[in-house]
Amino acid sequence: MKSLQGERNQGTARGVMSRAWAGIWLVAAPVAALYAGDPNVITVRDFTLLRSRPDTVFALEFFAGWCGHCQAFAPVWKQAAASACAASPSLVFGAMDCASDYVLCRSMGITGYPAIRLYGRGFGPTGVPLRACGNGCFSKLTLLDDILSTARAAFAAASAGSPGLRPLPLLSSPPVSPLTGARLAAASASECAGLPPAASDQAAGTARFDPPIEMQQRPVPMADIASAVAYGIQRELVKIELGPPASERRSALDAWLAALAALLPGPANRANMLRLRSAARARESLSPEAWEQVVLSTPPPLLPDGSPAGAIAWAACRGATPDARGYPCGLWLLFHSLLAQARTDAEAAAALRAIKGYVQFFFGCTGCSQHFLAMARAEEDSLERAARTAADARLWLWRAHNTVNRRLNVSVPEQVKP
Repeated sequence: MKSLQGERNQGTARGVMSRAWAGIWLVAAPVAALYAGDPNVITVRDFTLLRSRPDTVFALEFFAGWCGHCQAFAPVWKQAAASACAASPSLVFGAMDCASDYVLCRSMGITGYPAIRLYGRGFGPTGVPLRACGNGCFSKLTLLDDILSTARAAFAAASAGSPGLRPLPLLSSPPVSPLTGARLAAASASECAGLPPAASDQAAGTARFDPPIEMQQRPVPMADIASAVAYGIQRELVKIELGPPASERRSALDAWLAALAALLPGPANRANMLRLRSAARARESLSPEAWEQVVLSTPPPLLPDGSPAGAIAWAACRGATPDARGYPCGLWLLFHSLLAQARTDAEAAAALRAIKGYVQFFFGCTGCSQHFLAMARAEEDSLERAARTAADARLWLWRAHNTVNRRLNVSVPEQVKP
């Protein structure tokens, strides 16, 4: 898998704040293994190569290794990349792990995963989202067709403003649509001969990942609970506009911080969440930069009770690879912990609704969020019906958790060492 290292986003106040943010809080994550060793998908760490090859269209997937839908989509992305040379030699597939390169993903306006954008001459600095498969789809042919048709439309729009723009080889080649699949299905290694060889995993910076020693010991869930809170505050909330106080998203943020301030294990943790909520409520509007300032104004460490070194580290939720488990597992532990701490029916109801708001507005896995909200709306077992008593709220969350586990075990087997 080829790795692209080079220039970073420099010179803007936003870039300076983001680099300071990363340096203060976050431990560098391992390079994600989702596409490790794949000869047809390049690992993008910046946009140096994309700028240096104006006659190429780059199809770039923004993903998070912990995202179940990203893991389920990865085989389709690999298959499409392997067949791309049959569609056009000037179409290149890449992937960027937003769990590691979250600052650059944020600069591209990525708020959910997976997200697919096209980059090419005249396509604009933040790329062009696919029209049908912008958040992934599960057919290689449909995906390639959408990439080619979106690229042609984007080039046509760019050419309208720049009549002298030279056509890209990709866009002047015979169209794939309507897709019969014959040509792409026949793509083979011989058709792709001449493509540059992939670098080894070690050269790409993908080191061997050994299962952690914690998996052989008694799990310490508090580290995972604190890591889930920190990950959400530092990486999920920072990538979106939280808006004015009256907005739905801002109300969801306030309800989430209120639940953490009331029910998060550890008195010092609850005190800091209360400070964070008060500081957020004092702001008229919360942009990503304003949210950074609010969090940085909270005296460190953010979570004094039980927080691992570096604020984010998975113990009981750490899987056999960097892509497995982690954040979603930690979130489930956090959700169950909040409801377990609730002392009254009212506290449990508020916590369950706050959990729903967090998943709806802040959880980056788009498909996961949609599935959770569908469960919450289910007429025969709705979240609102379960919110009547603390016992019903706790049982509803466990039913939802079990439903998610069954679905993921079919599409993405969980990777955890015994």
